Parts: sequence; C-alpha cells; structure tokens
Amino acid sequence: MAKSFAERGTPVQRQKKRKNIIPPPADIRKTNEYDLCELLIKLIYDDDDERAAELAKKLMVSFGTFEKVVGSTEIQLKRIAGVDDELAKKIICLCRIIRYLRSPKKDNIRYDDREAFLMFVNSLFALEKVEKMYVIYLGTDGTVNGAVEVAHGYTDSVAFESRDLILSILMSGQTDVIIAHNHPDASCEPSPQDLFLTNQLKSSLRLVKVRLLDHLVVGKSGRIHSMRTHGEI
Repeated sequence: MAKSFAERGTPVQRQKKRKNIIPPPADIRKTNEYDLCELLIKLIYDDDDERAAELAKKLMVSFGTFEKVVGSTEIQLKRIAGVDDELAKKIICLCRIIRYLRSPKKDNIRYDDREAFLMFVNSLFALEKVEKMYVIYLGTDGTVNGAVEVAHGYTDSVAFESRDLILSILMSGQTDVIIAHNHPDASCEPSPQDLFLTNQLKSSLRLVKVRLLDHLVVGKSGRIHSMRTHGEI
C-alpha cells in the first residue's frame, strides 16, 4: 500500500534519509554489487525502501551481476515480476546514464580527425555478432566525450524507442551527437528504414536543441557508411 504524504515525512526528513541511504563518493567503490543495485532502484522508489530492496534482489537474482543489470534491455527487465513498461523505461534511462558516466573519455580523438575517429567507431563493434546502436557524444570542440550503447538486437535488426533515446541524450546534457550502428552480416549500406528513422530522429532532436551530426553504419567488413557524407542526413 502506498505511503501517505504524512507517512513519507517532511522534505528535510526525506533528505536526511537519503544521506543515510547513499554513501559518499569516497565509499562508493567499496559498495558491493547488491547494494549498488539497491541504490540504483532507490533513485526511482525515493521513499519506499522495502520495495526498492525487493526489486534489487529480484534483479540481482535474475541477472547475476550489477554489470548485467546495467547492460540489460527493456524486454529482459519486463520479464521480472513487478516490472511494468513505465518502471522498465525508468531503469533503462538510469542505466544509460551510468554507462555514459562510466564510459572512457576519448580526449585525443576528434570528430574532424576522420581516420582516428572512424577507427574508434570500428572498435565499438569489434567481433559483434548482433546489431547494436551507440550514441557518441561530442564536446563543443568536436572532441569525443564518450559512447554509450543504447540498443542491441539480432543479426539483422536492432529496435529502439526514439522517445527513450531522446530522453537519455537530454539527460546526458550533450548537444552534439552521432548515432552509429552495425550490420554484422551485411554491407554498410543503410536500409530505407535506417534513412527514414534517422531523419525522423534528427527532426525530433532539433526541437530540443540537439544536433544529430551523422549516422554511421558499420558493415561486416569494417567499412563505414556516413549518411552525412552521402547527403542522406
């Protein structure tokens, strides 16, 4: 049963409670995987510790490690009892933020250094046997700030929700992005669906002041197709 406003306590009381829940940065590396998972879920269930602990336990039992929880998909999450569409989307958004914050900063790679940049893109898909999609974040000077996997699918397709993708980009605070996905069993030529969805996404991002600079398709041979270079975006 949901707690009433009175049972939840005042904002000050809830803030004190959060301080007891979340360890200071100096201690976070010493926190075990179950506790890390519980901390993640408590960001959603702000004032329901028991519910957060119960769901964290289910996630850890189902996935085995915190790393696998962070890398989970919406479909996998919804297989867990008690996880509906809305909750799965919230968890996915938080996991994407975690992956972005933990992704290595590529300080020496710039978007305008095409050889180094394309080598970096190829490294994201090395030995992959299924389609995956990444968002590559660029700084205002064109430096690669990080890359986050936002979707993965099958050998010939990858599905993603534009709304969720846009939300995760907005929450990252980045304003220049590049999308990249692979064709593990095909050439790097984009499909008509690739082109349609890319331009639809570009228009949506423009409304929230985010620039989609390119969409790169990596083929099974390692060749890369740039939609921007080909005038397709």
